[in-house]
Amino acid sequence: MIETVRKVKIKDDLVQVNCTSFKETVDQDDNPQNIEEFIDTAQPAPPQMEEGGHATIDDLQEINLGIVDSPNPIFFNASLTPQELEEYTQLWQEYRDVFAWSYQDMPSLDPNIAVHKLGILYKAR
Repeated sequence: MIETVRKVKIKDDLVQVNCTSFKETVDQDDNPQNIEEFIDTAQPAPPQMEEGGHATIDDLQEINLGIVDSPNPIFFNASLTPQELEEYTQLWQEYRDVFAWSYQDMPSLDPNIAVHKLGILYKAR
């Protein structure tokens, strides 16, 4: 059983209250015999439902927006339809000057931000 209370007052002071409460009721199917049958028939969870992050790895298709001497590769999901791929490629080619392909394309970028430095003792080997 779910009970919901909503109180909204819009005047000088804005007040909004949303309350939801759940009341557990005893179901007739909750007798011990039905619970034991459920436990006997329950299957282990598949590995996909195990805790932890699982990366979704899709096949990618590479498209070069630059020239052979100066490539500007981008990667699209290989499951795109040919029409979608063509539309995205045209969009990227139209706006390729907006994106930075190298550090030389970002003259205002502070090297202290872009360069990773390791704290290594010079005398240590």
